[in-house]
Amino acid sequence: MVLAFLGLVAGPLLALVCAGMGLYLVLTGKTIAGIIFLLVLTQVFIGIGLWAYSARKKYALSQNVE
Repeated sequence: MVLAFLGLVAGPLLALVCAGMGLYLVLTGKTIAGIIFLLVLTQVFIGIGLWAYSARKKYALSQNVE
């Protein structure tokens, strides 16, 4: 259940928030901080979401086989 929440809700939502914050920072003149938000934090949350989704899928497949 936790992996489903991380993969389908928390990861994408946090990535969207970080992307919006990065865009806001770039537009207000804080370019370095905005680029860090866009290139680092957004990608981390996307990676966490994809990892949790694939781990959930593998766990579900292993439970159905047995």
